[in-house]
Amino acid sequence: MGKCVQVTKQMQRYGISILGASEMRWNSCGKMMTVSGKTVLYSENHKRGVGSILSKDAAQSLLEW
Repeated sequence: MGKCVQVTKQMQRYGISILGASEMRWNSCGKMMTVSGKTVLYSENHKRGVGSILSKDAAQSLLEW
């Protein structure tokens, strides 16, 4: 989870609204909200895992996941 904080800080620094991440290695799939208000969507895919990190505005625009 520590890397998640670092990544979300860099997203804010560079003005990134949607970030795709590979090899997250988190078990199962789900959705979580960070302290900074970003939404993390993650899914285990053959033990490597993929995910997306969305800003507040991008998360509000998401219709389905």
